[in-house]
Amino acid sequence: MDRAAQAPVACRRRIRGDDAVTPSIDCRTPRNLVESVAMTRMVKCSKLGETLPGLPYKPFNDALGQRIYDSVSAQAWSLWIEHSKKLVNEYRLDLTLKKSHEVLKEQCEAFLFGDGGTLPAEYVPEKH
Repeated sequence: MDRAAQAPVACRRRIRGDDAVTPSIDCRTPRNLVESVAMTRMVKCSKLGETLPGLPYKPFNDALGQRIYDSVSAQAWSLWIEHSKKLVNEYRLDLTLKKSHEVLKEQCEAFLFGDGGTLPAEYVPEKH
């Protein structure tokens, strides 16, 4: 059957609890694997040394953000997010201050591209 001849099946949803329904997005079951899997951008991750899915966005609107977008995987970025939480908490960084953002960006660059970043000397891992 020709795809152009196939009529899309529209989903319907309730609005505000009344019986009125409005058409929503086309929610057909994908016809093939290419339709069902979004093409993921792959990068050679500088942190993990493997080719992995990249970030879907630039995390910062500057040269560092572009560098991260081009060469850091989503997996390495999630490792950085967890590491940055420790830094914010241990150093008691006030994220409303520009200086705190500068410190985090320096640590981010060191973590992703350099020596792996440093944890505060007073940091004690949580015991589970």
